Parts: sequence; structure tokens; C-alpha cells
Amino acid sequence: MRLVLAVAVALLALGIGATTTPRPLPSLRCDNAIEIPDEQPPPADALVLGRAELPRADEVLDLGASLPGEPLFAKRGVAVTAGAPVVLEVPRRYRRLYGLALGGGTGTLGNKAVRILPCPGSVRPWTSWAGGFVAWKPVCAELFVRADGRTVRIPVSLGRKCGRIAPYGSHRRDG
Repeated sequence: MRLVLAVAVALLALGIGATTTPRPLPSLRCDNAIEIPDEQPPPADALVLGRAELPRADEVLDLGASLPGEPLFAKRGVAVTAGAPVVLEVPRRYRRLYGLALGGGTGTLGNKAVRILPCPGSVRPWTSWAGGFVAWKPVCAELFVRADGRTVRIPVSLGRKCGRIAPYGSHRRDG
């Protein structure tokens, strides 16, 4: 028994039989950014963590019509200032309700998270990408934004005005 345990510990230490690296996140990069002629950066107070332009708390994103059985789409690109990567992540509790239509979506509800790699400041101070959000129905949700070692949770109003984010368990795909 001790020999089996010792072998198992040795194999784990060597990384055999265990996943040592997570699947890489889909990425938005400088080379797949969109060009917007004469685009001006938003004011500093419009940026999340001073880096990412995302929907404001009071901005309701319109969810367009879709085919039966398909999620609804809200067109809303993202823009980020030059610097270190920024990560957007749908909190686990909302992943059956909405996703990110950024970075080449993987699955019916797009991506759970996307890494944004903006252009270097010497190329341009501000980088933008097309995309948006997909959701099964209008929903008040949240989004994690990670940049420069900090994380914040912002509200996202998809298809309806949200006074506050509803408590866990009150969202259902069928209701």
C-alpha cells in the first residue's frame, strides 16, 4: 500500500496524469482589432479600472431577435488602453444565462472569458474590437474585469433596465 501511494505521489509531482496548464483563454489581439477612423479615447471616468471601455451601469444593451433555439445578441464592442492584458470573465453563476461574443465564441453562449491583448502604446494608445454579448433572455447580470492585478465586478443590463442585480437563484433560462 505504501509503495502504491509513493508511486502516485511521484507521478503527481512529475505532472503525469494531471493537467498542469489550463486551457488557454480566447484572445483579442492587436492584429484582429478594428480600425475606427478618427476614434477618440473616452474620458478617464468612463473606463473600468482605468483601462477598459465597457457598458455603464445604467446602459441597457438591446438584445436583437434570433432564430428559435438560438440566444439573443447584443452588439457592444470593447476597447482597451495600451498596456498589460485585460481579462473579461462571466461569473460562474451567470454562465448558463449569457456569454461573451468576443474572441471567436466557443459554444452556444460564446465565451466564458476572454483575454484582451491591446496594441502597444507606440502603435496606438487605444485598441477596439467588434463583438458583444449573447443571452437566452433579458437579464441583469455581472461581469468580472481584471486588469493590472485588480478585479472588479460590474453590472451588465442585457435587454432590460436593472435597478440592481438579482440574487443568486432568481435567474432561470425558462422564466
